[in-house]
Amino acid sequence: MKVYEHIPGLFPANAALDLMPLPGESMVSSLWRFAWRNGLSAKELLRFCSSGLGYSKEGSDYSRSRAFDPDVFIDASGWINQSREIDFIEPSSRHRHTWWCSHFRYCPVCLEHLYHSYWHQSKFISHCPLDGAALIDSCYCCRASLPEYGFQRAILSKPYTCHKCRGAISGVKINLSARVHYQQRAREFSEIIASIERWWFDATPLRKELETMIPSHRFRAYAPWMRPHSSLRYWIVAQVPPPERLPVLTSTLPPLVVLKWKVRLKPDDPMAFLFERRQSKFEKLVLARQVYRATLRRLGRTIQRSQPFDDAQYRRHQALPLEDFVRSSKHCNLQLLALIMLRRSYETYISSFEDSPEHAQLEDGNVGFPYGNEFALRLRICWRAQFIADYASFYWWLVAMRDGREGVNSFRREMATLCDADASYDRQFGDLVSGTVAFPAVDGLDLGLFP
Repeated sequence: MKVYEHIPGLFPANAALDLMPLPGESMVSSLWRFAWRNGLSAKELLRFCSSGLGYSKEGSDYSRSRAFDPDVFIDASGWINQSREIDFIEPSSRHRHTWWCSHFRYCPVCLEHLYHSYWHQSKFISHCPLDGAALIDSCYCCRASLPEYGFQRAILSKPYTCHKCRGAISGVKINLSARVHYQQRAREFSEIIASIERWWFDATPLRKELETMIPSHRFRAYAPWMRPHSSLRYWIVAQVPPPERLPVLTSTLPPLVVLKWKVRLKPDDPMAFLFERRQSKFEKLVLARQVYRATLRRLGRTIQRSQPFDDAQYRRHQALPLEDFVRSSKHCNLQLLALIMLRRSYETYISSFEDSPEHAQLEDGNVGFPYGNEFALRLRICWRAQFIADYASFYWWLVAMRDGREGVNSFRREMATLCDADASYDRQFGDLVSGTVAFPAVDGLDLGLFP
């Protein structure tokens, strides 16, 4: 009979006084150390850290019935300083894997000292903020992939041990003296972790804003420059600089342009529908044509200031085969070519060959009302946002073609930008329409919603 079975909740080796959890320490780290010191199997450990039905299933959504219970663990271990992991890693968030590694990721130096931080799971961070070692997600000895991170049997059954080679994951056999050495650095850890937490909270508004624009899971054909698992993190770091000593992933991606609008519409006449006649799509697109022509004029002037062109160059860009022109010519004006592609996608065949946008005619079959509703019948800004975002997506598709990137042939321009729109219906004061669209900045062009 084991001691803990004879006296429930009382452990001779639980290290309640000398090995308290350190600042930033993860739930897995505390459970590993507790189980290792008391010789508990994964099944035995469960009764001292959860009041639920069992461990979570790998790859499944968060479930309260199968979850770590900090209150139960406090009663069993006596460790009052519990992990703040739940404040930062939102298990129920559908975008969790955009910001956090799904598999166990660690610093070899920290792990050999019986310490793992939930910040080691952050995809923003490339190296351990405590000692500078590179973070890895495989066994240090055999390079085998590690189990999924979380309150799961696979990761908790063998503390600090690789499931494949049976050796120490960190490459160094663990011992108590190493942990005691780290305990003496508690104040240093506290300052570093506090600075990371402050940065995380500062970046939260931008992170939440981008989350609303990430397409649903059924859309995975992202453009090469618009991958949520990399691009969005780079843009957050660029706009909300992390602490100086925090090693984060960097990139040469252009900055993110975010265009926002919020407009209240004039209330509808409740009896208007009795007298209105049904409009054709050509009539419905009257406002769209006006905005489209104005947008073409603005884009043309902006491109002229950035990369001047004349009528002959315009005709040349329009006539030559797209693939050959982009990949072979040293004199290709990608900004101008993107404008031509925009015109080809929206206008009739004859109209798109006209120099002047003054009489541009939209091809009814190629035009869909933006953001899934017909507020664009009354809102110029909805059309303007769509045309500008489409121009940017065409430009970056041309860049991808020029650079020889994969996936160019399966390009879908609606997946090349991030967008979100919402309408709050109000019959008394008028509907409030708000929206956001984001895309990588086009070098040399000021692409905004307003003059």
